[in-house]
Amino acid sequence: MSEQFNKAVVCRVGDEEFGFPIEQVIAIEKPQTITPVPKTPEHILGITKIRGAVTPILDLRTYLLNQHSEADERNRIILVQIEDTNVGLLVDHAYDVLDIPQDKVESVNIAENEFTKSMNVVKMEDRLILLPDIQYMLTEMDAHLFQKLKEVV
Repeated sequence: MSEQFNKAVVCRVGDEEFGFPIEQVIAIEKPQTITPVPKTPEHILGITKIRGAVTPILDLRTYLLNQHSEADERNRIILVQIEDTNVGLLVDHAYDVLDIPQDKVESVNIAENEFTKSMNVVKMEDRLILLPDIQYMLTEMDAHLFQKLKEVV
């Protein structure tokens, strides 16, 4: 029997590695000028134009790690589609498309933590890659934030 693989775009946010299913990723772009939108949470950086469409930008470092992002030439925006809305995810560095063996993926079980339903982890030889279900996180866990993102555009 052949081994099952999933492809994921791997990026760094802070000291952690995250992976997003290739099927959800539309593009990886260099950050452009981001226009702030008044009265939005601090992890919504604002909007920018990506491939001709106005796109809200979510700072993953602030959203997931409660840390402020630092501008760097390696920063990237991972453009994903969530429901019918494109969202740009600002990451510190996007650097790999990885074949992830299904048998290396495990669920994270942290008592009383909402991320339990939305996070898997890949245990590879010398690294751990977190696989957040960004669609679940935004549409279920943080529906208010997702509504704000939709309102921004």
